[in-house]
Amino acid sequence: AASEFAMPSSDPGKPVHLEIRLFAAATVRGTVCSADGKPIAGAQVIAANDDLRYKLTKGELDEATTDGEGRFRLVAAGESRNLQLRVRAPSNVVLDKSVTRPEAKDADLGVLTLKNGATVTGRVLDRTGKPVVGARVSREDEANGRGGWGDIAIPGVEEFADAVEPDSATSDAEGRFALPYCAPGKFVLRARHADHPSALLDGLSVEPGATLADLLIVVDPGASIRGRILGVPEGTRSLRVMASLKPAEGAGEAGGAAILGLFGDASELLADA
Repeated sequence: AASEFAMPSSDPGKPVHLEIRLFAAATVRGTVCSADGKPIAGAQVIAANDDLRYKLTKGELDEATTDGEGRFRLVAAGESRNLQLRVRAPSNVVLDKSVTRPEAKDADLGVLTLKNGATVTGRVLDRTGKPVVGARVSREDEANGRGGWGDIAIPGVEEFADAVEPDSATSDAEGRFALPYCAPGKFVLRARHADHPSALLDGLSVEPGATLADLLIVVDPGASIRGRILGVPEGTRSLRVMASLKPAEGAGEAGGAAILGLFGDASELLADA
């Protein structure tokens, strides 16, 4: 299609004539099905030009919802070579897929099959029984959730963690959380909050298609570590500071909790313990 209009130039008596041609972008289409081959209605399909996780944090993406037959259709806008797709539906594991961007004609991706997932729900409370609002609860594999580098908190990441991590959620005003795309099997839950040390709920397991409800994660009171770093080289714009928990004598190996400070005023140190 073509459209023609006039735009005035610096000389009001001599308009500049421009012609803008609009071309229909190619689309990608497909069908979302469950592990047993049944179409999934209401599944969310997200597409991004390149780095899906980055686009999720910025909201720069295209979305579609599957119809009653599990079908979807998305415009493949942009110029990148590949298109990053994320497909999610409650009680199913999130599917991330990279496909070649169609150029001249539409592309049929065929059937996108989601693995059976599970739903996990619960609450985050403090030691007095009060709900903890804004705690980030994430599912972690047993091996990754215990000690080592399993508990590293990076300030500022919470604001987009729920978008890029399918197995995480933020607790509401009543401390409730829900993980509707949880991968089945054995796992641990970790709750993080700026005012509390992270709390771990381990020994959990859920079967495909099942719901594990009413879990309770209790967090301990927190504290703050504040200080000032001297002798910072001139021109330093940011510092990286890490603190780890040291258990009481005779309590065994050092805990795996850590606090990582990034991108702050180079002269100031603030970490929540």
